[in-house]
Amino acid sequence: HYAVNPLDIDCTPLMIGQALKGRQMGHFKNVGAHNHAKVLSTDDEIRLIGSPHPVVWTIENKKDRRALVTTIGARKSFDNTNVQRLFKNSVLWCLGHTLTSP
Repeated sequence: HYAVNPLDIDCTPLMIGQALKGRQMGHFKNVGAHNHAKVLSTDDEIRLIGSPHPVVWTIENKKDRRALVTTIGARKSFDNTNVQRLFKNSVLWCLGHTLTSP
Protein backbone atom coordinates (compact mmCIF):
# COMPACT_ATOMS: atom_id res chain seq x y z
CA HIS A 1 0.00 0.00 0.00
CA TYR A 2 1.04 3.54 -0.68
CA ALA A 3 -0.01 6.32 1.67
CA VAL A 4 -2.10 8.89 -0.19
CA ASN A 5 -3.86 10.76 2.60
CA PRO A 6 -5.25 13.35 2.40
CA LEU A 7 -6.94 13.36 -0.98
CA ASP A 8 -7.62 16.59 -2.84
CA ILE A 9 -11.05 18.23 -2.55
CA ASP A 10 -12.03 17.04 -6.08
CA CYS A 11 -11.40 13.40 -5.14
CA THR A 12 -13.95 10.83 -3.98
CA PRO A 13 -12.59 7.71 -2.25
CA LEU A 14 -14.25 4.50 -3.44
CA MET A 15 -12.19 1.92 -1.57
CA ILE A 16 -10.27 2.25 1.67
CA GLY A 17 -7.54 -0.26 2.52
CA GLN A 18 -5.13 -1.12 5.27
CA ALA A 19 -1.99 -3.23 5.18
CA LEU A 20 -1.71 -6.70 6.69
CA LYS A 21 1.44 -8.02 8.32
CA GLY A 22 2.88 -11.00 6.44
CA ARG A 23 2.56 -12.19 2.84
CA GLN A 24 -0.65 -14.20 3.16
CA MET A 25 -3.82 -12.85 1.58
CA GLY A 26 -6.54 -11.68 3.90
CA HIS A 27 -9.70 -13.71 4.38
CA PHE A 28 -13.10 -12.08 4.58
CA LYS A 29 -16.52 -12.99 5.89
CA ASN A 30 -19.82 -11.80 4.40
CA VAL A 31 -21.90 -9.35 6.37
CA GLY A 32 -25.66 -9.52 6.06
CA ALA A 33 -27.30 -10.41 2.76
CA HIS A 34 -25.01 -8.26 0.62
CA ASN A 35 -22.16 -10.03 -1.16
CA HIS A 36 -20.31 -6.72 -1.57
CA ALA A 37 -20.19 -5.99 2.16
CA LYS A 38 -17.38 -8.00 3.69
CA VAL A 39 -15.40 -7.77 6.90
CA LEU A 40 -11.89 -9.04 7.55
CA SER A 41 -11.87 -12.40 9.35
CA THR A 42 -11.24 -12.38 13.08
CA ASP A 43 -7.92 -14.22 12.58
CA ASP A 44 -6.69 -11.58 10.14
CA GLU A 45 -7.80 -8.56 12.22
CA ILE A 46 -4.74 -9.00 14.43
CA ARG A 47 -2.50 -8.70 11.34
CA LEU A 48 -3.63 -5.13 10.53
CA ILE A 49 -0.81 -2.58 10.51
CA GLY A 50 -0.64 1.12 9.70
CA SER A 51 -3.66 3.33 9.21
CA PRO A 52 -6.51 3.06 6.68
CA HIS A 53 -6.03 5.03 3.46
CA PRO A 54 -7.64 5.35 0.01
CA VAL A 55 -6.82 2.56 -2.45
CA VAL A 56 -9.23 3.58 -5.24
CA TRP A 57 -10.59 7.09 -5.81
CA THR A 58 -12.10 9.24 -8.53
CA ILE A 59 -11.26 12.75 -9.63
CA GLU A 60 -13.88 14.88 -11.37
CA ASN A 61 -13.76 18.53 -12.28
CA LYS A 62 -16.21 21.08 -13.62
CA LYS A 63 -15.11 20.53 -17.23
CA ASP A 64 -16.59 16.99 -17.24
CA ARG A 65 -13.15 15.44 -16.97
CA ARG A 66 -12.98 12.17 -15.07
CA ALA A 67 -10.21 9.93 -13.83
CA LEU A 68 -10.00 6.90 -11.62
CA VAL A 69 -6.80 6.45 -9.61
CA THR A 70 -5.69 3.34 -7.75
CA THR A 71 -2.66 1.99 -5.97
CA ILE A 72 -3.68 -1.52 -7.09
CA GLY A 73 -1.49 -2.72 -9.89
CA ALA A 74 0.97 -5.45 -8.97
CA ARG A 75 1.28 -8.04 -11.75
CA LYS A 76 -0.40 -10.71 -9.60
CA SER A 77 -3.33 -8.36 -8.87
CA PHE A 78 -4.46 -8.62 -12.49
CA ASP A 79 -5.14 -12.35 -12.06
CA ASN A 80 -8.11 -11.37 -9.90
CA THR A 81 -11.35 -10.97 -11.90
CA ASN A 82 -12.53 -8.21 -9.55
CA VAL A 83 -9.40 -6.16 -10.30
CA GLN A 84 -9.89 -6.77 -14.03
CA ARG A 85 -13.51 -5.56 -13.72
CA LEU A 86 -12.35 -2.48 -11.77
CA PHE A 87 -9.98 -1.45 -14.55
CA LYS A 88 -12.46 -2.22 -17.38
CA ASN A 89 -15.24 -0.30 -15.66
CA SER A 90 -12.94 2.61 -14.81
CA VAL A 91 -12.07 3.07 -18.50
CA LEU A 92 -15.77 2.96 -19.44
CA TRP A 93 -16.70 5.39 -16.64
CA CYS A 94 -13.93 7.81 -17.62
CA LEU A 95 -15.28 7.79 -21.18
CA GLY A 96 -18.85 8.32 -19.98
CA HIS A 97 -20.10 4.84 -20.98
CA THR A 98 -22.26 2.37 -19.10
CA LEU A 99 -20.49 0.09 -16.66
CA THR A 100 -20.52 -3.69 -16.98
CA SER A 101 -22.14 -5.84 -14.33
CA PRO A 102 -20.37 -8.71 -12.53
